[in-house]
Amino acid sequence: RMKRFRYFVLLVVVIVMAFASSLIAGSNRLYVATDGKDTNDGTSWNSPTTLTKALEANKLGGVEIWLKAGIYDATGLEINKSITLRGGFAGTETAVSQRDLRKNITTLKSGGMWRVLTVSHDADVDIDALVITGGSADMGGGIYNVGTLAVTRCTISNNNASGFGGGIYSMGKLNVDNRTFN
Repeated sequence: RMKRFRYFVLLVVVIVMAFASSLIAGSNRLYVATDGKDTNDGTSWNSPTTLTKALEANKLGGVEIWLKAGIYDATGLEINKSITLRGGFAGTETAVSQRDLRKNITTLKSGGMWRVLTVSHDADVDIDALVITGGSADMGGGIYNVGTLAVTRCTISNNNASGFGGGIYSMGKLNVDNRTFN
């Protein structure tokens, strides 16, 4: 019985790994759009997935997620693996340098009942060209960081905290570059 159980567990692990690998499809990039579908694999702009699905596919870490311009509901978004979230895409680009950051605004927004983003202690997260807004919490209304976080070309605005860090509260490593706080 125990041998059969171990075989079953191994089989489940192999299936899960194959599924995650198929989402990544040999690339460490996933494409996300506000109108993306959970049933899409996210391997191109022609089949964008949802932000939630892309984060679930990042079980092993190391994925770069490209977000098409738009407003994403990110209430209570928690990241516990290494990941890069990049905004500013129109949905046709093949290189990061092709983005028009002024035209293609990408927003992660909370409904005001919780913070936007939590970076867990074992996570190494880069966010680039995103607007973080609408968060509210006791600490870190926009972002609560206990991991490693790099913030580049982001606007963090209209978040609040009853305690500390309306925009960002960090007890981890934090690098902020070329950003706007309001």
